[in-house]
Amino acid sequence: MKKAFQVVIFLFMLFNYLNAQSGDLIVPFSNNGQWGFMNQAKEIVICPQFDEAYPPFNGLARFKHNDKYGFVNMQGEIQIKARFDHADDFRYGVARVFKGQKKSYIKTNGRKNKVSIGVCGTHYSCVYPMINRSAIIEENGKLGIVFDKIVRDENHHLKHVPDTIPPMFDSIIPISHQLMYIVKDSLISFAFEGRFSGGSKHVLENLSFDFEEIKLFNCIMCQTGKNEYIGFKQNGLWGYKRIYNMPKDFIPAKYYSISSLAKGFALVEYEKGRFGYIDKNGSEYFFR
Repeated sequence: MKKAFQVVIFLFMLFNYLNAQSGDLIVPFSNNGQWGFMNQAKEIVICPQFDEAYPPFNGLARFKHNDKYGFVNMQGEIQIKARFDHADDFRYGVARVFKGQKKSYIKTNGRKNKVSIGVCGTHYSCVYPMINRSAIIEENGKLGIVFDKIVRDENHHLKHVPDTIPPMFDSIIPISHQLMYIVKDSLISFAFEGRFSGGSKHVLENLSFDFEEIKLFNCIMCQTGKNEYIGFKQNGLWGYKRIYNMPKDFIPAKYYSISSLAKGFALVEYEKGRFGYIDKNGSEYFFR
């Protein structure tokens, strides 16, 4: 009976979570050293007045005012007053908060919850480094790749046959089952799994060593896998690439510094000393 009750509570919180995530969002923006919130149409919802502000999660957004943390809802109303010395984002309807050293958990209405909700999630944005049917080889300090390419036999059936990219690279880093990056003479190129089926010549023709540095971010759920959005540095500036090869998988390199996009938004330095948020589509929530 107790287990069934816990399942009902979890499903109720999951429904609230999904419902909250589906509505209009407000996003923090900064002006003259203070933070407020705007909506996705870049209309100001809360004028800058907070010391800190964070993107929404689970339908509420954290803010810091006079060294205390509280939460606003998506209508720009203060739903939980700033009274905590520290607070985490809500996850599945529950947030961890602190008053001094005393830890507790609250629900989205601000009332205490007896326990945390220890749900790891589906890891929809979590990936692990694994390239199928390939191996890295080394010779004289240089690295190459042995892999299977796809060809048709005399009966027009597809089959896998071995192929090799000779050792010529300084480093080869698998990021996911679809992507690796390759370093040569201090510059970096991405290599997609789909290229390998066409053979070594096809792979080499599609390498483009345009990047100077790569930045990986941890999965926010498990901290062992990597988030599906990675950072790349090009011409001294930072952008983002989605690990999976999708049509809109790049956010151009135009920021001085970047942070993780794991929660859907990332804090970037868009001008020297000026920070604001962007979302996964590259939409900017600040005024240049």
